[in-house]
Amino acid sequence: MMWVMVTPVAPAVPNPAGRRALRPDQERGLVATVRHLRRPRTRALYVAATGTGKTLVSIRAAVRALCL
Repeated sequence: MMWVMVTPVAPAVPNPAGRRALRPDQERGLVATVRHLRRPRTRALYVAATGTGKTLVSIRAAVRALCL
């Protein structure tokens, strides 16, 4: 017998601005990444499983880190 653990994930839905809303785990990763990137002389490596939205989170992190 094989056991499989499944974590329920709420579907991402577009927000009024037309940008795709991030899932809670993506939002936590985004906040942590931006906080790290705002420290002087730091680099970041965002690691997540295949298909979890790394590109979307990375783009948002770049925008937030440069704009705020």
